[in-house]
Amino acid sequence: MRCAISQPTFLPWLGWFDIVDQSDQMVILDNVQFEKRSWQQRNRIRTPNGLDFITVPVKTSGRYYQTINEVELVDPKFPEKFLKTIKSNYSKAPHYKYVIGELEQVIISSTESGKLFDMNFGLIKLIAKWLGVDKNFRLASSFLASGKRGEYLAMICSELGATTYISTPGSEAYLIEETSFFNSRGIKIFLHEYNHPIYKQLHDPFIPQASAIDLIMLYGADSRQIFHAAQRAWRSL
Repeated sequence: MRCAISQPTFLPWLGWFDIVDQSDQMVILDNVQFEKRSWQQRNRIRTPNGLDFITVPVKTSGRYYQTINEVELVDPKFPEKFLKTIKSNYSKAPHYKYVIGELEQVIISSTESGKLFDMNFGLIKLIAKWLGVDKNFRLASSFLASGKRGEYLAMICSELGATTYISTPGSEAYLIEETSFFNSRGIKIFLHEYNHPIYKQLHDPFIPQASAIDLIMLYGADSRQIFHAAQRAWRSL
């Protein structure tokens, strides 16, 4: 059984969803320490100026050790500002109407709690549906596992009965140092490598690694085919 474990990114790019798509079980790390100005708080969309960040304002003062599922939104008007930014940059996209109605519903409902995690998770599930990624998400906080970094991930995999762990290449350095936690449990580590599909954006030239909503705004239901046609590979650690 293949397991992937990742923090809940804000508006993830296509590569994030490809890891989900290739796993049998996706675990969302909701209970690890939040890092300010990380991908949990911001991401990029395609604009006339290139890739520009949308950053979610959150409460961090005096909360250095807060976990991701504890982080609170600081600006009650953020949903309105977020939607305005999306509309101003994608209103001319071919499938804007296909996306914006449901996006508006989810961003409003998922921010009612005032928690960053609830908003991110709501957006993740919506984009996964648009891309045809039909997976069951589980939260790390629902497991009995404990420990730090590699040990914690290996314990979650073990609790699930996973024999394969799929990770992003960015985690390679520390996973090399901590492979013993996986080896002792009979779990093989593979690094996910994603070759981003090239498609016609609203502005030239094509720039990869924008939020997945860029593709969906442009191709609507056809985004699934483009997404799944992208080259992907695993590399054994």
